[in-house]
Amino acid sequence: MTLDRITSDPNRMNGQPCIRHLRLTVRRVLELIATYPDRQELFQEFPELEEEDIQQVLIFASSYLNVNKMNKFQDIIISKLDMLVAQSNGVEAINHNLTKGELREEYLIDFFRQVVPQDLSITSGLITDASGAQSKQIDFIVNDKTIFPELAFSSKVSSVPIESVHLVAEIKTTLRTKDLQQISESRKELNKLRLAFPPKHNIEESDFKIISVVLAFKNNISEQKLRQWLETENDVISICIIGDYNLSKTKNGIEKIEQTSNTLRYWETLYFLGGLYNFLQESILSRKDRIIPQAYFIGIQSNLD
Repeated sequence: MTLDRITSDPNRMNGQPCIRHLRLTVRRVLELIATYPDRQELFQEFPELEEEDIQQVLIFASSYLNVNKMNKFQDIIISKLDMLVAQSNGVEAINHNLTKGELREEYLIDFFRQVVPQDLSITSGLITDASGAQSKQIDFIVNDKTIFPELAFSSKVSSVPIESVHLVAEIKTTLRTKDLQQISESRKELNKLRLAFPPKHNIEESDFKIISVVLAFKNNISEQKLRQWLETENDVISICIIGDYNLSKTKNGIEKIEQTSNTLRYWETLYFLGGLYNFLQESILSRKDRIIPQAYFIGIQSNLD
């Protein structure tokens, strides 16, 4: 179940998880459930509460009763995911859709900055190559500044050389069919970019592709359609719907991971994070010899002549 009624606002109740932006914290509702065992009496005293509120509070609280089933790291990540989802739900109070989308992207990027390898950074902007080609605007770029620095146009937009990029992510509040089309178009632009290899390298190596993942808080597309799309997009390796399920490419085909009664909450996202971290670690080890800094300063033709 998506806990869409649990919200968090730093300016309300000190950021504690609350019910639907009300000044009723999850902790307070749990106390009320214990005080009013008769549900009808509870609703008479607090008419703003609904049965669905009670159910989501109980599910939210139950995750903390399974401490013996998780290690401390998992406990922390799940707590941070709770906060991330609550923050995402909290922006529904804003009427401006663009602002809501930007805030959700900001919350998600802040979360991922805590869980990617520390050698890497996350930024937004344009990916470029030494020949002058560039991608469309990308809001989530995982790159390595130790290979080549990103050049900032502003605090939120940078130009990132392709050689330092390990992965890009598409972030959606609610994943829709039109988003898949937009991601496919964006992939076409990315696939036009080429690495600047010295002459000793084989020309086939310049067919390097940047890997993509898709992250969403909600989903309006059937699982079957998502599977079909994922199969056709060679360079997209995973789709993670936070709090719902994750589809990832494996050697045996597309694997679905979801939460069950025998798994931790956000199991699909924990699985996604584990795979993402492993991919990035392998990418770091394989990337160090691919950059030619001179190509960006004096031009690719001058460098290779």
